[in-house]
Amino acid sequence: MRPSVAGAALVLAGACGDEAPLITPVVDTPSATEAAAVLPDADELRLSVYVEGDRDPILAATFARGEPIVLAGVPLGERIVIDLSARLGGNEIGFGRTCTFEVTSGPAAVTPHLFVARPRVWATLAGPAALARTGASGLTYHDGSGMVVGGTQPDLAAVTSIERFDPMTGTLSILAEVAPRIGAVAAVLGDGRVALVGGLDATTGLAADFFELVEADAAAERRVERLVSPALARQGLSATALASGAVLVAGGHDAAGPSAALAVLRVDGVEPRVVVSSALLATARSGHSATRLGNDDGAPVLLVGGLDAGGQAIAAAELYVPARDALADPAFFAPRLRHPRTAHRAVRLGDGSVLVLGGVDGAGQPVRAIELFAIDRGFTEVGMLPDEAGVVDLTVTELPDGRALLAGGRSGPGAAAGGASFVAGIDPQTGTFYLAPSTTLTSARAGHAAAVLCDDTVILAGGADTGQPLARYRLDRPR
Repeated sequence: MRPSVAGAALVLAGACGDEAPLITPVVDTPSATEAAAVLPDADELRLSVYVEGDRDPILAATFARGEPIVLAGVPLGERIVIDLSARLGGNEIGFGRTCTFEVTSGPAAVTPHLFVARPRVWATLAGPAALARTGASGLTYHDGSGMVVGGTQPDLAAVTSIERFDPMTGTLSILAEVAPRIGAVAAVLGDGRVALVGGLDATTGLAADFFELVEADAAAERRVERLVSPALARQGLSATALASGAVLVAGGHDAAGPSAALAVLRVDGVEPRVVVSSALLATARSGHSATRLGNDDGAPVLLVGGLDAGGQAIAAAELYVPARDALADPAFFAPRLRHPRTAHRAVRLGDGSVLVLGGVDGAGQPVRAIELFAIDRGFTEVGMLPDEAGVVDLTVTELPDGRALLAGGRSGPGAAAGGASFVAGIDPQTGTFYLAPSTTLTSARAGHAAAVLCDDTVILAGGADTGQPLARYRLDRPR
């Protein structure tokens, strides 16, 4: 019997006595008409069960298309991963992996989902469409699910619903409601909660003088905690998760203009607290980026670009050092962008460098030059964005393997949404930067949100073509 296009159940029987549960993975696939689809064509399925981090499977079997899949001998344990390879003529044409899960004794079935598709090909997810919104933030929650926060509706009203996509169940749901505000930024704290900071309070029309903490695991009535903090009442600010678990809040603007203020949101005590830094940015800025340069405790944060008090794009970068709650001395750290910009994107690549691309200059003109920052070399121009690439309103997502995925966006302010995507990274053999085209999105998007999930897929939600289903992209197999 051919597997269902929408989903097929694979039954794995545990071999730990009568108390062993049934494991019934659900295979989620793109529509048969999409380029990412594989299950209508695959003539063989190879299913392997691993403990995360181990190279050798604890169980493996091969099944012909339509053959009932029943595996015995799945042991009880934690951090179990199921891998399914869809093959045609002996060659893999697509695959899927679950997030990690636990197998415990008892009668309850375990039903993890696998998204099986061709890698590096965009697909549209069946099911309810995501909320119509632009300008939202996409986050990876501590459990590996994806969260979409903030943004505005087509009528420019603030979106208050937080959406969550859970790859273990394949479902999109409304997680919680937050206060209406526009332009808030979000970061994940060390205790797993999500902090929403700054932006315009849609109720008062002023910069929001409060922050909210969102905890998906809490009871519905306790998922959102609101705390007053006038020190964070700014728009155009940045929020960056530090290796310590705190969040650095930097810059932005209020009614008086750009701010040089720094503050750290900490959750290392009984109550969350905002500690205003005695350090000030050398250049007050808004619309900048702030990128942590590593995962080691005390890793510094690179602040790049933005607009100054005169509305000019800022060339000088700054470095915040958490261990000293101070900025690096400009006498020793004074790198400058080759192409000053704001509303750009910046992500850390696998070699520790920071990719800076897109955005506009002080006159609002698109900046296509791509720059790479290294702590020992400063900024180097490494190429240009292709004509079909987004320059503003695109997403640039840091991938688990150290590369970055560019998706959608516009060629400039007010231009039509685009559907191009690219993968950027550092060639491990030559140490040089590359930007390689990937497949086209299933529909054009701009101003959307992106998040990496625990099963090594990326989702896109919202954007200029509002009310559309989620898009999903399966990454290459981990090397």
